[in-house]
Order: sequence, then C-alpha cells, then structure tokens
Amino acid sequence: MSKIIQIELKLANGAIFTIPNFDASAAIPNAPHFTYYEVANPSCKEATKLVINNQFYKHYRNLEALRVIDGKSFVVNSGYRSPSFNKQCGGIETSNHIYGTNGIASDIAMPWITTEALFNEEANKWKAICESDGIVGEALWYKKSHFIHFGSFINYSNKFYKVIYNK
Repeated sequence: MSKIIQIELKLANGAIFTIPNFDASAAIPNAPHFTYYEVANPSCKEATKLVINNQFYKHYRNLEALRVIDGKSFVVNSGYRSPSFNKQCGGIETSNHIYGTNGIASDIAMPWITTEALFNEEANKWKAICESDGIVGEALWYKKSHFIHFGSFINYSNKFYKVIYNK
C-alpha cells in the first residue's frame, strides 16, 4: 500500500528540492528495516513531510547496524518532527528531531532495556558505531517510557553524551 508524503531534499550546497508525491512505503537505502514513512512520524497529523539530507542516510544506516548487532526489531517512536509537532510533543526548540544543521535523532522503542547496565551496553554499541563512521553520537534512556533517544552529529565538537531520564 502506497503511503504518499512530501520529501524535501537538502543538498550540501544549500539547494532544496521538493518532491510533493513521494511513495514513503519504500525502505531507506542501506537501512532495509526502516521505511521513510516510519521515520516521518505517521502518528502525527502533520506527517506529510520529511526532510532528507546526507546526515539522514548516515543516521539510519547506523541504526540499521545497531539493529543487526542486537538481532532485534526496532520500532521508531519518533523520527523527523516539524517544529510545531516537536512543541506538541514537549520537545525542546533545538531538538535534533527537527533536523537542524547540527544533528538528527530518533526515539526507538526498546522494552528489553530494563536496567542501567543494559542501557550502558546499548549506548556503548551506539557510540562505537558512530565513532567508526566519523560522527559523534548520543544515547538518552527514557526509563519509564522504555525508549532510547539516539542522536548523531556530524559537525559537533563534544564527546559522546549519555543520560538516563526517569520519565
């Protein structure tokens, strides 16, 4: 079944191309377990647009690597967010779900992560994957909600960031 959304391609030189009727049911290249539609926040009424840049492909390729290493299915709770949907979700204005120039983020449901030790193991895998790709990663565990926020940054000078929230 086709899932039509609008794609906005942002090139490194600043050029932007809009594809108004993109079939988002397709898998993301080099990340066959993720579809464009899944990461466009289908639960959001505004999920008709997805911003794509080179960082987008790198981020989901790295999440695919994590999924393969874990040998478990992932569910993307939240990928790209429009600024208004991000506000509605309680996200901060500088959220990487909005795909700023600095980073990109995805919230992944991981109900099997139940202890700090398991989270640290998952965070360390993400850190290693990101570092092997020449980027900086972050892992934020939302303990009560059973998801991990995975971020990745290309132009970022800080070290790997790991936090546990009791939310």
